[in-house]
Amino acid sequence: MTINLDTTEVGTTTFGAGAGITWTFDASAGTDTTIAFGDNTQTFTTGTATFTGDIAIGGGNINPSAALTIGDNGDTLTLDSPTGMFLPPVT
Repeated sequence: MTINLDTTEVGTTTFGAGAGITWTFDASAGTDTTIAFGDNTQTFTTGTATFTGDIAIGGGNINPSAALTIGDNGDTLTLDSPTGMFLPPVT
């Protein structure tokens, strides 16, 4: 039996019953992507994340666990988190 849930038919939907939950997306035989919902947190686990449009971060910080590189059309900016130094792109 297959049960389908269309939450557009429900005015308000709450998942988790007071506990964190994880959604796993099994799209291939490789590593599965997950989204974990906790107490005021969402954790995305993926090999590659692609966002289109503008990304706004309000009232928070970006805390990379390794060097963070931001790039567009050949221009890049790298923040080396262990030293806090900005480094030029490696060519």
